[in-house]
Amino acid sequence: KSMSNLKGSLSICRDRSGDSSTQVASILLMMGQVESKRGNWDSSISFFKQSLKISKEHGLVKDVATVLLQVGQVLESRGDNREALECYGEVLRMLNPEESEKSNES
Repeated sequence: KSMSNLKGSLSICRDRSGDSSTQVASILLMMGQVESKRGNWDSSISFFKQSLKISKEHGLVKDVATVLLQVGQVLESRGDNREALECYGEVLRMLNPEESEKSNES
């Protein structure tokens, strides 16, 4: 039921705001979370990647970090630990750019 409600919301939002609005990104994130809770890893990652693309286009650093954390958690649940660590590392570099620069200098 929740997924059908989200799909309806997504359709309305796309009609009103276009395919790359921040509201669309938020709905796609929620759809990814629903699919993740259901154990539908591939589907959840697909929704997260769509949300990620839109968030990056709008320069929404915190939203990008949130989506990357979600992707990392799904990858970890699937057993793709190396890819999950890459997502987590990207989040840390985004949110702590000064620390990232310091570690690159050493």
